[in-house]
Amino acid sequence: MADAFIQRRASLRTNLLRGFIQRLTLRGPDPDPDESTTQEPVTSPTATGFPVCFAVDVSGSTEGWVLGMEQEAIIAISTALGKTTQYSMSRSSILPWNDKAYGRLPLKDVKDLVSGGGTVPAAIFRDSVYRSYLQQAGLWVLITDGQIDQFNVRDFSNSILEAGVHGTACVIIAFGYRGWSPFQCNVSVGISVFAVAPHCLFLYHAIHENKTYVIQAKGCFKELLPDDKRFILFNELTRWDDLHSIRYDDLARVRVPQPAKLLRDSVLLPNGKIFDMRTIYNNKVSNDDTLELLSDPASLDVILLAANTRGTGYLIEAWLEKIWKKHRFAASRSFDREEIIDREDIGGVGLLQLTTLIVHATNGAGEDNFWDVLRSQCVSQDPTLQDLKSSLCYRHQLNWNNFQLNINARYQLLSKIQKDVDGALSTMSHIESGMSAPSPALLTPMSSLPRNMEQNVASLHSIRPGSEHDWSSLSCSVGPSHTDRLGPFSNEPSPMIVGTYDEPSPQVDISTITFLPEFKTRDVSGMSDYDMDHPPAYDTCLLCDRPGSIQTLLFHSSSTVQSTRGLPAPNSRAGHKYPLVLGNYAETDVIAPIVTCDGCAFLFQQVKQLPNGGGSVAACLPLVPLKLIENRSKWIEVLSEVYEHRFSQNITLLVFLSTLCSTLEDLSEYNDDGIKTVQGWFEWVCREIMSLPGLAALVGLTPAAGVLSGKVKPSMPLRDVLTMIFLSTGSNSAMIELPLLAYPIHGFIVIVRLARLVKDIELSQIELLVWKRLCYYLIEQHAEMQTRLGVETADKSLDDFLFDSSVLDSISLPDTTRRARSVCPVVKLLDTHLLQQDILDQFRRIDPFFSAIESSKSSFLYALAVFLHLLNNFVKTESEITNPAFCFSRLQYQADKLTWGTASKDVLESPSLVTEEMGALLIGQCISLSATSKE
Repeated sequence: MADAFIQRRASLRTNLLRGFIQRLTLRGPDPDPDESTTQEPVTSPTATGFPVCFAVDVSGSTEGWVLGMEQEAIIAISTALGKTTQYSMSRSSILPWNDKAYGRLPLKDVKDLVSGGGTVPAAIFRDSVYRSYLQQAGLWVLITDGQIDQFNVRDFSNSILEAGVHGTACVIIAFGYRGWSPFQCNVSVGISVFAVAPHCLFLYHAIHENKTYVIQAKGCFKELLPDDKRFILFNELTRWDDLHSIRYDDLARVRVPQPAKLLRDSVLLPNGKIFDMRTIYNNKVSNDDTLELLSDPASLDVILLAANTRGTGYLIEAWLEKIWKKHRFAASRSFDREEIIDREDIGGVGLLQLTTLIVHATNGAGEDNFWDVLRSQCVSQDPTLQDLKSSLCYRHQLNWNNFQLNINARYQLLSKIQKDVDGALSTMSHIESGMSAPSPALLTPMSSLPRNMEQNVASLHSIRPGSEHDWSSLSCSVGPSHTDRLGPFSNEPSPMIVGTYDEPSPQVDISTITFLPEFKTRDVSGMSDYDMDHPPAYDTCLLCDRPGSIQTLLFHSSSTVQSTRGLPAPNSRAGHKYPLVLGNYAETDVIAPIVTCDGCAFLFQQVKQLPNGGGSVAACLPLVPLKLIENRSKWIEVLSEVYEHRFSQNITLLVFLSTLCSTLEDLSEYNDDGIKTVQGWFEWVCREIMSLPGLAALVGLTPAAGVLSGKVKPSMPLRDVLTMIFLSTGSNSAMIELPLLAYPIHGFIVIVRLARLVKDIELSQIELLVWKRLCYYLIEQHAEMQTRLGVETADKSLDDFLFDSSVLDSISLPDTTRRARSVCPVVKLLDTHLLQQDILDQFRRIDPFFSAIESSKSSFLYALAVFLHLLNNFVKTESEITNPAFCFSRLQYQADKLTWGTASKDVLESPSLVTEEMGALLIGQCISLSATSKE
């Protein structure tokens, strides 16, 4: 028996050492079940009662006295609970942990616990067997003496959610030494559990006194407290005598409800409702839920504490701050609460009129050309179509008027919850500031604040916007044009008066509002320099002819079934080294080739199936300033959904840039009257995204060891980085260009199209970079063949091509019968390993720049031949190309040394100056250099 005990202790010590090694990384691997757990069958709960799990901390700090008291606590609790019919102690377990999980112990082996290692409570849930036992338990007891940092608090919180035990009742026991005030206690280990468990008891076991205090209780465990101890306000003045103390056998008096089965991001509120936290994270909380939450301090407390412990408190704070900004009304002309109000198509008439218009305009269209037919027909002068457009425009006006009246109807209601928002924000600040060393004060609910507890919730909900309104005060003769709200060149907003029921009517500025929620047409502080440089996207709607309306992009539902090989899968949220290549695939072809007003876009989103094979509209994005964080965040959110969350949110806008450029290329094939309008606004979006800070470093043009990495600042927009590359001069220009030249060809095509939209970049500069990219590609291809077929085979293939005696355009070499190719059209490279037809087709997409390079009458014929001889010379002297960038730099150096008379003629930097006679002379110099190098 003693030998077995010693053997068990030795095994546990070995595991502790292994755990120490794993802690050298941020988060070690999951424990091997064969080494750290005993695979025992997990029994489902039966009528005999639920099992109980004791997750006991056996870290090094518990060694000695603390571990002994933990063991005594387990014995006392299990003995008390075993006397009830609610639990089955024979199926209960001890789950020892420190910085990893160990084998499950039956209760009878409680004395076998051994101390050692660190304190990482998330280790409890990294073990699959531990998770299974906890998922089957009706109650679990978390026992610890440790303290953890904020990272481990969040890790533990998210582990609890992933395991799905946040609906299970829990008793938390923190062992420690009694200071002068319980306010000093660190509750970092237990706060993650208390935040989410609907029934939870947080105890503090004072070691010297061997006395157990109730720090906080909620749910069914409140019955352990007398009425005058139901809540204690924790601060520096709180004393131990203020707390209620209990014995462990008191737990047997509590009837614990069965565990609630909750989704990962759901919490069980005190009122018994299950609330999905994602509705807050994604700004999708309904109006009624918002009002109910803000009127219930206890529910708010659960949400605030749960979010902060799992690291998403900033999203709750952003949601609260957003509501606070919308709901404030005192003396502010910037009062903005429209997003609380649902937009409405009264009676569904607008949707019917839009559908009728579409059916008429797209008669005979198919799935492949639906949007092109709709766009082209909507600019026609068909009298029937014009009547339909007028009716639709008028319906937008009615819907907009109804929206304004709903704002008015909510005014009183929203003003009454202002204090609740203030209190929640104050609590958020309190929680955030205390998370580094959490005290029991962080467990304090919202109701502890000195607030009016007698809020009449029923009176709040008695004010509701009616379904019918008096329309006599609103004119319906003119559509809700955005030029009425704010003209493109207006310096002052034109506020609309919105009255209230019992307070003076403030001037409500609605000039920033769109009919699509959560977007702003400009900064509410007024016109800025940015607004003057980026005029708002106002235009006449192609569909309803509404003038001065905010233009909106439509995203069609993807019909692609097969997934492109190598493209990130849905929900992978993957990053990418070269994000500008990602918009060239069928799965990212999501933009409908049309723009509409926000009113039409709002209706489009409600059409489940468009007529005549039009599919459906998956999302809409109004062309609002993306410098506003709320606009940019919403754009990224919508685009992420459209792309099925394939990409990291960091690169989503860059992927969209790529998609836009690909769509613009497709639109160039059409010439209907509406196409120029669509192209113009698509290019507007490209310029808008290129002007945003923080994206340039993610494009893939600034490698860590490159010259650009030291020049590109985090705030520098992509537009300025492209200008820097295309206009680079001086000794560093070659190094600055290299990341662009090495960019994958599909992404390079996108960069060229974007460069055309930058006013400071000239067309000749773009053409030169396209020429260099072709040369760089030829180097890459030769290096690839050297690797695939061998250096000798690749080099011989290049040499045979350049010294083909049957070629007519060639020059004779001195002291030899060989002739060297002096003219090389791009198409001739298809006969070699240097160029394939599909890549040539990609280069031909770069019009008009590549067509000049490919022209049979251009100087590039001679420049390309000179370059190939330079490449041939390099591989003869340097042999294998291990680094295309190094090879290109060397060829630039060699090209700079070639002379024509007394002047240097660089075929890479000035290819348009190379003539037939000059090319022949330069080729002769290349061959002479090769012969000299061999000697």
